[in-house]
Amino acid sequence: MVKSYGFAGINIILDEAHLANIVTKKDLRNKGIGSKLLESLIEEAKKTCKSITLEVNEKNTSAISLYKKFRLHSPWQKK
Repeated sequence: MVKSYGFAGINIILDEAHLANIVTKKDLRNKGIGSKLLESLIEEAKKTCKSITLEVNEKNTSAISLYKKFRLHSPWQKK
């Protein structure tokens, strides 16, 4: 049996990575899963990319906190 706790994805085009999404199950949030997923995406992007971009809804304070923890910021905050 395979259990899913969350997923994440990036789009890589040439030397730029765009963080597509990070999702964790609601009942498993604040347990470090999102951090581990983001850490893995960053490590993968660092292999070939010079930059990482992302978009985030300005009301998604959990995501904003996670990105700040990794010193990422979004110039494209959606309302």
